[in-house]
Amino acid sequence: MTYEYIDPAPFERLLGLAANSRHPALKTALEQAPAEIDAICTQVLAAMADSRRDSVQALAHKMKGMAATLGAHQLKELAAALMSPDAAVGACAQAELREICDKTRDEITRLLKQ
Repeated sequence: MTYEYIDPAPFERLLGLAANSRHPALKTALEQAPAEIDAICTQVLAAMADSRRDSVQALAHKMKGMAATLGAHQLKELAAALMSPDAAVGACAQAELREICDKTRDEITRLLKQ
């Protein structure tokens, strides 16, 4: 199976750690990753729609960290770009963010079902 929005290796390593871990919170966190991506994406989109640049930057920083941990390279790159004070926050940028979040979420969901 191919993945365009996520590098499965880091996520699979985390799944392996969760399976062999005495910390059930890690497994729970990974299972909640698709919902967390939706939640942070919704928050960033709302801040973009309201032109709240400080909020966009802070939320994008959070998104970047989550994406890096999960191996979601495209989401990480977009979040990094949104951290810039000059980042575009218009309708095209919002549509791109929604698409990348949705596709990243879908790929993580597929990895969780393997």
